[in-house]
Amino acid sequence: MTTQNILQETSSCSLQSIGLCFHAMVQNFPGFVFSFKLHSDGKEEFLYASDNVIDIYGLDVKSIKEDTKKLRLAFHVEDLETFRDNILFSAQTLQPFYAEFRYFHPTKGLIWLETRSQPTKQADGSVIWHGITLDISYRKQAQESLMQTANKLSTLLNTIPDLIWMKNIDGKYLFCNHAFENFFGASEEEICGKSDYNFVDKKLADFFRQKDLEAIASKKVNTNEEEVTFKSTGEKVMLETRKAPVYDEEGNLLGVLGIAKDITRKKELQLQLHEKELRLKEAQRIAKICSWHITFPECSLYFDEEVYKILDINITTQAPTYGDFLALVYPDDKNYVDALFKKSIQEKTPFDVIHRLKDKNEIIRYIHLHAEIIYDNHEMPKQAIGILQDITEQKLTEEKMVFFTHHDVLTGLPNRTLAIDRLEQALIYAKRNKTKIALLHIDIDGFKTINDSLGYHMGDAIIKAVAKKLQENLKETDTISRQGGDEFLVILPDINDADNISAIATRLIKKLNESIIVDSYSLSSTVSMGIALSPDDGENFETLLQKADTAMHKAKESGGNAYCFFAEHMNKEITEHLSFVQDMKQALFKNEFELYFQPQIDLQTHQICGAEALLRWKHPTKGFIPPMSFIPIAESSGLIIQIGEKVLHDACHQAALWHKEGIECSIAVNISAIQLQRGNLEEIIKEALSLSGLHPSCLELELTESVLIKDTEQTLQSIKRLKNLGLKLSIDDFGTGYSSLAYLKRFAVDKLKIDKSFIQDIAEDQENIAIVQAIIQIAKSLGLKTIAEGVETLEIVELIKHYECDEVQGYFYAKPMPYDAFVEYCKKFMEKSLHVKIFKQEQE
Repeated sequence: MTTQNILQETSSCSLQSIGLCFHAMVQNFPGFVFSFKLHSDGKEEFLYASDNVIDIYGLDVKSIKEDTKKLRLAFHVEDLETFRDNILFSAQTLQPFYAEFRYFHPTKGLIWLETRSQPTKQADGSVIWHGITLDISYRKQAQESLMQTANKLSTLLNTIPDLIWMKNIDGKYLFCNHAFENFFGASEEEICGKSDYNFVDKKLADFFRQKDLEAIASKKVNTNEEEVTFKSTGEKVMLETRKAPVYDEEGNLLGVLGIAKDITRKKELQLQLHEKELRLKEAQRIAKICSWHITFPECSLYFDEEVYKILDINITTQAPTYGDFLALVYPDDKNYVDALFKKSIQEKTPFDVIHRLKDKNEIIRYIHLHAEIIYDNHEMPKQAIGILQDITEQKLTEEKMVFFTHHDVLTGLPNRTLAIDRLEQALIYAKRNKTKIALLHIDIDGFKTINDSLGYHMGDAIIKAVAKKLQENLKETDTISRQGGDEFLVILPDINDADNISAIATRLIKKLNESIIVDSYSLSSTVSMGIALSPDDGENFETLLQKADTAMHKAKESGGNAYCFFAEHMNKEITEHLSFVQDMKQALFKNEFELYFQPQIDLQTHQICGAEALLRWKHPTKGFIPPMSFIPIAESSGLIIQIGEKVLHDACHQAALWHKEGIECSIAVNISAIQLQRGNLEEIIKEALSLSGLHPSCLELELTESVLIKDTEQTLQSIKRLKNLGLKLSIDDFGTGYSSLAYLKRFAVDKLKIDKSFIQDIAEDQENIAIVQAIIQIAKSLGLKTIAEGVETLEIVELIKHYECDEVQGYFYAKPMPYDAFVEYCKKFMEKSLHVKIFKQEQE
């Protein structure tokens, strides 16, 4: 073999090795390697395409070589035109081609790609690019995350009112926030890369630079104060600046971080504090606190000017003596003050005394003296140094405070504490002299209405007028006390005849009924008065008050504007009332309350459309107690809240059960005004519906007209929330109260329930017929349903149906019955209705 052949073979092997190496390198390269040719006639072709084109574009080599345009079919529409323009520009200028663009990969979804290539012009006018394409989605995500972090940091810095900045070690700014921009009157872009010398005068710039270097040298936070002017506003402010050196992770100094807080207001407050201290000294003068001292043994007395003003004496050229001062002291206090001063000197204790003096206008003033005695080396008094304060106003205030611990602030009358003391004294006297005492408990009728309608100032005026009239019409030996609110007590001691008390009570009621004028209003008030006697009704305050209170409530029950003596049977009534309330509490605990149900009939379909839940109480010893006997007491005692909650839960539960039995009718539950105003009714209903599974549209709440009329705005909001639950709302006993079309519309009522008093004798009473027809027409005009209760005869059913009433309820169909009986009744009623329906169909 010749040398030439050996060289050719060696070259061939080397080229082959290089090719293999290049191929291996390309295949392991994470991107797509290509050679792309653009002919002069616009034709495109890939001269070379690496196999991992499938990873980048989701296409194989063969398909892109057959049709280069396949690649651009998945380009994001917003990036395609720019990509094409860049190719043409690179072809024309032979500048390197670079593009970042979005691409819809068949498996990866939308990704970001980057293409870099170098163009080469060919002899035939074509251009060939050798380049690579990389998936840069991860980098883009990282950039986006970094950008968001930077934006958050920038937002944070720019919301801080303090000036924040950072400089490099040469004093050039690296960044700053908006507050700092206002200081220099330039944007961050204009500030960065420059130093303080570009923005402030040299003296201030030197000061800033010095503080930077001090922070760097100390290697800790340095603080200083500086007065500067904001270029953006021209405002002068005082800044507290904190500067600290900043280092990288390897401990190399990067620069200085600065934060400056505007402390102008703080400085102003410090100045104000100083001024307040000066004013305090002035206040001491105004408060009439001043100094004095006396020398021994000559007893010469020295005052500052304020003492002369306080004591209201003339300043003389000759120093006054201790005797001159003592002459000013109130005669009854003179000996006490002198003795106490001498005792302090002898016992070497501070001298402290409060005494009176009369000024030249004969006005008594209270003076507080305090002094320390100073002794010489021989333990002899040398001088006394002290203060003097006029405490007249303080003493008068204290006397008022003492007065009002036993008297009412509004009227000045004795309060409960003093009334008890006076009664106890009167009881002792009466027992000794075998006389009686009367305790009158007086309460203003309708006082809350006056307060609510005319305002508290009117209420106060009436209370003061009542107090005045009581004082004018009773003796000085009688005690009049205000207990609070609109309640008064009168103690009449040394009574021999009950008729005298009646005469006094009658006279008081008459006088208290007389009108008074307040703010051009002519107001008259009436009172209810309860009277208890001692020893007949009790021999201590609490017992007599309790019985007078009981009698007063009896007077109120009779219509007010009256008095009532306590009688023992009243105690019995109270005891029975309390026992009845306790029985109701036990009934709740022992489940003695039971729901009965009375069906409601649709007059058009003759089907049971609903039922009213009626509460029954079977007392263990008294048997069934009518609702009218216990419901009012439940309301007055507040137990209606707990009873009402139980009724709602039981009614929803049992209605849900009969739905499962195939009885598709709603349940109507009566709601008390107290439940609506004081109970958490909305939450209770939500819970009852949730636990029972009953649909809200199957629950109907029955409210009386008086509930809706009273406290309208609060009631409106409560009703709206209940209606939003999907419940139905009906008005019970409609026509018996304050019927108003306005509230029917405002409260979104669904049904009117015509009271049985209009129904029971409708066949004979023309007025009732007119009322019932009017109610039905009103309901129809407002799109409401009507139901008549108390229907007891077929004749009434036919009449009501003739007047186009929608539903009826009453003994003609069924009495209220317990759950099992109600379910059985409904099933039989439904079966009977079905037979009638089938019979009619067969007849037709």
